Amino acid sequence: MAKGKKDVEKKVCEKCGGMQFILTDEGPVPCECRQEKLLKKRLKAANIPRRYENKTIDTFAGNDKRRRQLRNDANAYVKGFPPTEGKKGLLFLGTTGCGKTHLAIGILKAIINKGYTGYYCNIIDFFRMLKETYISDTAYDELAILERIGSADFLVLDDLGAEKPTEWKIDRLYTIVNRRYEQNLPILVTTNKNDTEELKEHVGVRIVSRLYEMCQIIDQFPYEDYRMRGLDMSSHLSEKRTPTD
Repeated sequence: MAKGKKDVEKKVCEKCGGMQFILTDEGPVPCECRQEKLLKKRLKAANIPRRYENKTIDTFAGNDKRRRQLRNDANAYVKGFPPTEGKKGLLFLGTTGCGKTHLAIGILKAIINKGYTGYYCNIIDFFRMLKETYISDTAYDELAILERIGSADFLVLDDLGAEKPTEWKIDRLYTIVNRRYEQNLPILVTTNKNDTEELKEHVGVRIVSRLYEMCQIIDQFPYEDYRMRGLDMSSHLSEKRTPTD
């Protein structure tokens, strides 16, 4: 018990005594620990998957020209956030496993570090959450989900096009994209589709038209699937073969 008490005491800020404000001659001013706590709160609210908690722009590794340019573009976008003119969002086009989600979350975390709110939304998980509100009692409803996604200072909409399109799904996607469009709020979208024409066939003209106006298209991702890097497929398959194959 004594050890636990001691550990709690160590966590109390020595500068403000846990009050999060320091009294000065000019009045109370926020302590550094307050900013740290607010940052942790914003990161927790951003819904970043555990697998990507340690991912940043800098950990988007590789010394080839494409990766260097992508890192430079990502850092430039964060530096200029919030954008005041031109296309305020980003649309990442690239094959599976090329690092789109990694870089997108790196940008998201960097923007949150600047003091803004952000939210990560995987398309498949989004529709799963919506369906849960229909079939069981949940702590949230559809309007609350749409509000959280629609109101963040910066939104990452990941894996657009991975869902099997239906009229109901397209309608919900349009609600998200159109709200960001009308409120002039930045959005970063990732998709495995090869180009905007293929994406248009999947989610419709209304959504892609808005994204095209809102977003700068980034399609210089490497073709290599980093998840398969270093895997000798021939030996991997041979291990599964039986002597009679």
